[in-house]
Amino acid sequence: YIVTLDLSGDGRVFDPWLNQMYQKQFPGGTLLTPGHAVVWSLGPNMKINFGLGLNNTYNKYMVTSY
Repeated sequence: YIVTLDLSGDGRVFDPWLNQMYQKQFPGGTLLTPGHAVVWSLGPNMKINFGLGLNNTYNKYMVTSY
C-alpha cells in the first residue's frame, strides 16, 4: 500500500504519482483529494503505468481509498 498524508493540515492530500496519472486524463489539472489521507495499491496485477490516465484499462485494477 502507498499512504499519502495531509501534513500541511489544510484538509487536502496531494499524491504526486496519482496526480501524474490524473494529469494524463485531465491535462493542466491537479488532483487534490479532500481529507487527511489517501491509501492506494498497485492492485492484484501489481502493475501501474504512470504514463496513462487513472481510468485507463491498464490501470483499472489499482485499488484506491480516500
